[in-house]
Amino acid sequence: MARLLCEAGADKDKANQDGDTALALASMNGHQDVARLLCEAGADKDKAGQDGDTALALASYHGYLDVARLLCEAG
Repeated sequence: MARLLCEAGADKDKANQDGDTALALASMNGHQDVARLLCEAGADKDKAGQDGDTALALASYHGYLDVARLLCEAG
């Protein structure tokens, strides 16, 4: 689904009512493949939510080190 939305031109940095982007949600839930897809599609890796947390901070906090590593390698 994420791939189809990216290919259709969906806003990859659109935030929900809590300020979380798709990349933030993928990161905090350990969805490495979705996080990779969003990074490759140009999602803003440094965009912080309303609480100030970035995707990297969320992945780290929730213990998803593979996602955190991916985000670091993506820049």
